[in-house]
Amino acid sequence: MKKIKYIAVTFDLELKHEELRAFRYAFSNEIHEGAEYFHHHLEDGNKRFRYPLAQFNKKDHKAHIVCLEEASDLLLHHIGNPPINIDFRGSRRELNIENIYVKPITIQVWDEQVRYRLKNWLPLNQKNYEMYFKIQSLKSRVEMLERILIAHIINFAEGICYTIERPIKTVIEDIKKERWIDYKGVKLFSLDIDFSVNMTLPMDVNIGKLASIGYGTVQRAVIKEPTKIKN
Repeated sequence: MKKIKYIAVTFDLELKHEELRAFRYAFSNEIHEGAEYFHHHLEDGNKRFRYPLAQFNKKDHKAHIVCLEEASDLLLHHIGNPPINIDFRGSRRELNIENIYVKPITIQVWDEQVRYRLKNWLPLNQKNYEMYFKIQSLKSRVEMLERILIAHIINFAEGICYTIERPIKTVIEDIKKERWIDYKGVKLFSLDIDFSVNMTLPMDVNIGKLASIGYGTVQRAVIKEPTKIKN
């Protein structure tokens, strides 16, 4: 069990998903102390290769930032000194906070499974891309995705310095959508899935590839009652 710092902020800036990189760049340029948590570049120009503790997304079509642990303190300090201004879309914009949620979250492995939905998840890298599409069996593909999902959850745990006490078990219950996206001229395979895992995952946190800019977003599972058949 580990209690982590968590902050989620929604601003009044309307965004498209493809604008998230530009929003991250604009916002990060305004942060000085601890800026590497927001753009992952160190002072010497090298990249910071670790799970991103500051994540840029959109919620209800508005700019949304989730920060964990050290990054949460930095974000709270930054937005606590208004006005909040960024250079975005060729103009200086003032950001107003529409919603803010600040509360510690307890991360824990459970005996039972917890159900989630994962949006815009990018499970495949260069190493496993060809392997996945050579698999003919749907069952085998799902099993491969479940192994990748476990790896991404472990990466999240390592990022927040949480030691997983027992084996993680994931079950992909449904693949809701498959799509191809274009990222810097490269086609990437994206999935929306419903899954369960025996571990707490914070809402709106991202896992997997490009987690810093709105991919692999954890949401509450949408549980629908079975359709009743009329006699």
